[in-house]
Amino acid sequence: MLQWARSSRAADTDTSGRDDDDMDAFKVHEALIEDYRKFTEGFVDIRDERISESVRAQAARGAQWPDPRMSLNPSFESGGTVGDLAVIRVS
Repeated sequence: MLQWARSSRAADTDTSGRDDDDMDAFKVHEALIEDYRKFTEGFVDIRDERISESVRAQAARGAQWPDPRMSLNPSFESGGTVGDLAVIRVS
């Protein structure tokens, strides 16, 4: 898995032509989902066309993986709104 992450990063360049050292989490996520889809489909041979179509439709809408879970740290304290921070010039 690390190999494909490195190879996908190696192709990333910014407009100045230099390599991008930052990992794009969205590209890694997309590649991971695609790899998992190929893996799970690779050993399944559904002969009934109705069932096969149903499985393809479910896979197309992402039924194999749940939505990502996002949460805040319970000890998080607000620093104010974006407008408040802009007024005091926080960067």
